[in-house]
Amino acid sequence: MGLTTARKRADSDRIKAIFTNKSICMSSAMICVNGRYIMLYSANASWAGRYRLGMLVYTGEHEGGFLNPDNWVKKEDPIFESSDCIESPGGPCLVPTQDGNEWWLLYHSSMYTGSGWTRYVSVKPIRFDEEGLPVLDDPLPFYTPVRNPSGDSYAQESLAIFQAEDAELSGNVKKTYDLKAANGEYVSGFSQEGDKLTFSVEVPKEGLYKVVVRYAAQSDDTRHVLQINKKNISLLYTYYGYDNFFTLETQGVFAQGVNQVSIGYVSGHDVKIDFIGVVYAGE
Repeated sequence: MGLTTARKRADSDRIKAIFTNKSICMSSAMICVNGRYIMLYSANASWAGRYRLGMLVYTGEHEGGFLNPDNWVKKEDPIFESSDCIESPGGPCLVPTQDGNEWWLLYHSSMYTGSGWTRYVSVKPIRFDEEGLPVLDDPLPFYTPVRNPSGDSYAQESLAIFQAEDAELSGNVKKTYDLKAANGEYVSGFSQEGDKLTFSVEVPKEGLYKVVVRYAAQSDDTRHVLQINKKNISLLYTYYGYDNFFTLETQGVFAQGVNQVSIGYVSGHDVKIDFIGVVYAGE
């Protein structure tokens, strides 16, 4: 069907797969917009550096329906591919909004070349051009706040991100460059009392806020203290691999305006801190 057309005509957006030496076109998803059938598909190997999305448009000009490759026209250029900060997006899933007025794209991608299967899931709205064809623009940088889908009445607050490398650093902690970090840098060097980083976090109203810490710990027995305006909250990290970042969530009360939020060493081994995120959770 459509992917047969893509394989025949997609020399510009496919390569031979490692080990199999076969062309890869996979993970297709189809939508119907104003009576026109459009298929997005993934080209190349997801573990390689040229994973991207291609597009096929159904014409129905010949017999055989969807199963006749001649009924599909391939867009010559990739519709969605790597950007300066996102590598190899693919694996499309197309989802309509509750009110039917929009389509959204779910996809997976990585932050750096050679990441293999270290990939993350993202979502973004799809816009359409004058011909009614989807336009995806560039992949969104990881942790970019996204508006609510059309027709979604749930008033979700956006997660405000504060990068660790922009915080005030005390003691032995220091910034280190790493492509796996959300903004290319993290802070580490926590080994003794006084090693900490301090953020100035401004919020619009007083209340309970969720705090998300993105980290990579050397061991399970590591503890830090999260301090919000001098009120302490214990952080116990879980080990998932020192080269892999994960998130820990807790809650604390913030005052309206600027709050001093710090993360300091208590016990255990070193931790890489990538960022904290803060979002309103209630009164």
